[in-house]
Amino acid sequence: MSARNWLIALMFAAGAPAFAGPAEDLQALSAMEAGYAEALERAVADAALNTDTLSTLAESDDWRVRHEAVYILAARTNPEAVALVEGLRPVTSRAGLPHFQHPELAGLAARAALTERLLRGGESDDVRAALATAVARDLDVDPVVLTGLYRAEGSPAVREALVWGWRKHPDGAAAAKGLALALSDEDAAVRAQAAAAAGYRDNLAELVPALTRALSDADGQVRAMAARSLGWSRDPATFDALAPLLSDSDAEARLQALHALERVDAKRAAGLDLGALAADPDPRVARAAQQLNR
Repeated sequence: MSARNWLIALMFAAGAPAFAGPAEDLQALSAMEAGYAEALERAVADAALNTDTLSTLAESDDWRVRHEAVYILAARTNPEAVALVEGLRPVTSRAGLPHFQHPELAGLAARAALTERLLRGGESDDVRAALATAVARDLDVDPVVLTGLYRAEGSPAVREALVWGWRKHPDGAAAAKGLALALSDEDAAVRAQAAAAAGYRDNLAELVPALTRALSDADGQVRAMAARSLGWSRDPATFDALAPLLSDSDAEARLQALHALERVDAKRAAGLDLGALAADPDPRVARAAQQLNR
């Protein structure tokens, strides 16, 4: 069997790991995980998968092959980091959510182990979202793997955590594509996260078309975050697309539209008739409108 086929077989061993979290049939899940873990252990020990071969496979177009190759290399060269991640328990954040923190979580081996643990599934969505956050916040995470994780993930909470990783990722082209993809996610919270993350990008201009479309999203938070990020683009051409949100049914969308219009074209924004908004039932909107009309 070729090395690449070895990894493909490994990926689907015993049905492959669950992406969407705990299975209803825990016995079936346990059997699946055991079969996968056994196959992975054999791959780590298989001398046919030498370092040169694995290094080549780590550049594969198939994101799963890339990840498995890197994980096997990590398990061989830094088993301590892999073992640390395998046994690490999340702590509870101030928001009451699980969170992974440890000084040794940075680096290739820990990142590969975190990704592997995320892929195996079998943990709650909250814990898997915490794993995804730990993976995505690493600026060295492979953009091909990050995109693959997002596309394969069934849990909106986990996808939301992965999307935030594009916020400061150094690969601008990959980040723009990843965020544009997430702006079309079926889940509104994921779309809103993508819209918010776009505002942090140095290459925000590449996302202006997708964000402009998001101004018409059915969800108010998505519209609000799209307006907010478009404001940071400082692009006067977005003014006419933003203006209709001043009468949006969602107060946050109205507020962010006010701020965005001032950022993209302060002179035009100052000339708007904001009398109705100055008496808006939401005090934040009313205050912003009054300040803009001064």
